[in-house]
Amino acid sequence: MKRKDLNVQTPSFLKLNKQAEKIYLNFSKVLKKNLKNKNFAIAISGGPDSLALAYLSQVYCLRENYKSQPHYLIVDHKIRKNSKTEALYVKKILKKIGVNAKILNNPKAIKKSIQQEARNIRYELLSNYCRKNSLNFLLTAHHKNDQIETFLIRLSRGSGIRGLSAMQEKTKIGDKIYLIRPFLKIFKSDLISIAKKYFVKPVNDPSNKDTKFLRTKIRKITKYLELSGINLENINKSIENINSANLILNTIELEAEKKCVKRYRHKKIISMKKLKKYPDEILIKVISKTLKDTSKNYYPPRAKKIQNLIKIIDKRTLHNYILGGCTISCDKTSNLEVSKCA
Repeated sequence: MKRKDLNVQTPSFLKLNKQAEKIYLNFSKVLKKNLKNKNFAIAISGGPDSLALAYLSQVYCLRENYKSQPHYLIVDHKIRKNSKTEALYVKKILKKIGVNAKILNNPKAIKKSIQQEARNIRYELLSNYCRKNSLNFLLTAHHKNDQIETFLIRLSRGSGIRGLSAMQEKTKIGDKIYLIRPFLKIFKSDLISIAKKYFVKPVNDPSNKDTKFLRTKIRKITKYLELSGINLENINKSIENINSANLILNTIELEAEKKCVKRYRHKKIISMKKLKKYPDEILIKVISKTLKDTSKNYYPPRAKKIQNLIKIIDKRTLHNYILGGCTISCDKTSNLEVSKCA
């Protein structure tokens, strides 16, 4: 990417203050490790964290002498009446840093489980765009506060080690498409300071204050924890420790998957007889991953639903059971047949 492509004075644009430079060094380390100078896409919501992501990505591409600009993507979920206006506003303010963003429009109506359905549609649109444009990496602005909130949400739901390890720096979301989260070691307050310096006014999603959503309630709890003197950094260290344990389990999971799951063109067969020889955590992880890989959904079903599925299988045969975008059947030999819903 040539410097003349930016609609700003390059020297001042590249010059970061001490705090921003520290954030950038952490950010660039993640990108260099995962991207290896390949082009990428960036999901932009218009919030301060995603605007900071857009800005630092521009700085990164200039410093690393990228030949072309990343793909900046704004998703219009069409949930709110003014969503189109918001998307156009975000596109406009991004031009300040030389970005010509593309708006992806949601063609589906969202009527129930709004946040979950919106998230699934968002990642479907983003991953489809990446696939069509031969992009293997998608950046999101998930940060340390999001990580802690995710941990507490999953803790409240009784998640196992995999769930409590929360979000990963690199996650596969489709065939050869990886989600990269370069801000997981950075607090939101640091990203807000960057966004305030380079953008007039970020977009505020009203759902972030709506207490009917669990994440909003958890966000309020984390603020109370801080005010009570509980160090959120220590909670994050616990997440990192659980993550280390999860990496060990992943090795065992791969072994179990290789032995117990047979893959065919339009279906997968899980040998429950073989799989039940492994600990419950591995049993759930293998079924969860199989369902996710088959459905191509961003998130697998929750562990509780998979536990319920296992209880049903133990009692009787199963025919055309629907879970996580998959049709599941189980015969008397305890072979679990999994195929994508039509």
